[in-house]
Amino acid sequence: MEVGDQVLLYTTRGVFRNPPRDLGRVVGTAVITSPVVPLGSQRQIAGRVYTSGCELRITGLAPPGDGVVLADFVERLEVFQPYPRAWSARMRRSILPLPPRDAEVISAQLEPTLRNPSDTAGAYLERAERASKRAG
Repeated sequence: MEVGDQVLLYTTRGVFRNPPRDLGRVVGTAVITSPVVPLGSQRQIAGRVYTSGCELRITGLAPPGDGVVLADFVERLEVFQPYPRAWSARMRRSILPLPPRDAEVISAQLEPTLRNPSDTAGAYLERAERASKRAG
């Protein structure tokens, strides 16, 4: 990843600890604003260890519960071929490079749902806080 690269933001089914309600969705767009560098100390998020990172600027964010349900598109996306049924295994990576055509397919569906991040980010933070309290 390099400064200026566009990224799509994905939330998993379990992101808010309610997999039956929360489908895996592409929910936002961002741009990389700093080089990827080693972190001063490792970060662990949801059991996954991260040793490097970068800054990004979120440029669009769908309201919670909106966005693109990725499972609905796996058959059409080159990145999941030739085994589209195994798409969820590919998504277990923290970064999944997309062919340009795949990014266009997803972005065309995502664009109408996007809002200014300052209008929607708070709702994500509230849901995360509630989920964290429920988990104890």
